[in-house]
Order: sequence, then C-alpha cells, then structure tokens
Amino acid sequence: MSPIFKVMMMMMGIIMVVAMRLGEAKLRFKGIKYHVIIMDWMSGEMLNTHCWCAICEKDLKDTVPIYGNMTWDFRTQIGFDTDYECDLRISNGHIHFFAFREDPDFLDNGCGGRHCIWNATYDGLFLFNIPTQKFLPKAKWGPKPVN
Repeated sequence: MSPIFKVMMMMMGIIMVVAMRLGEAKLRFKGIKYHVIIMDWMSGEMLNTHCWCAICEKDLKDTVPIYGNMTWDFRTQIGFDTDYECDLRISNGHIHFFAFREDPDFLDNGCGGRHCIWNATYDGLFLFNIPTQKFLPKAKWGPKPVN
C-alpha cells in the first residue's frame, strides 16, 4: 500500500468519526416509537384539540371529554424531524404548543422519556417530566383567536 493511500484512508476514517459524532445526537432518536397523551383535567370544559405534523402529513382533531384524553403514537423517521404542533381551545381560551419535538433537549429535559404526557387544567398546560415525576407548567391560556 502506498503512503498516499494510507494517509487518504486515515483521513477518511477521521472524517467519518467526526461526522458520526456530529450526527449522533439526532440519530439516537431515529426509529424509536414515541407516545403523546393530552389529558383534559377540567371539570366543566371539553377540550377541542387539533394536532398536526406537517412533514408527516398527519392531522389529528378530537374533542376530548372531561377527564378524558387524546393519545397517539408514532415512530420518528430518518431524513426529517418529527414535530407535532397543537392548538387547544376551551370556551374562553387558547393554547398553541409543540406536543412533541424531535430535539434532544425537549426529549431529555421536557418529556424525559418516550412518553410526552400533557395535562390541560384551568391553570394552563403542564408537561409530565418522567425523571422528576412532576407536572411542570408550560403554558397559560391566552385569549381565544378570532378565527
């Protein structure tokens, strides 16, 4: 083997290791099955829920009954990020939020696992953090949009 070939192979190996390290955070979540649950813990309000993933072409709409929930699961895909946005509406309020973000910070420090459990109450929207076993406040009800 020529010295030039050896150097080229060594350089290719270094480039591959660096590329793998840079993509490691993203790739570690690909292909995993995740679950999202949105619960209505309001005693007198039905929760109108609309969630969507633009890149996945998923559009989920439901009227969650009092003390009921809306649940879905999915697998993340290689090649794009799976993000679910949601609009929640009650008679006098609205919350827009990301129910799921394919982001290491969101997955590690938000949900804290493969289940993202949201709780809608009169005080706002809370996310259950699995490592701490606590519901953390994430959003307050805003005025209902005109449309």
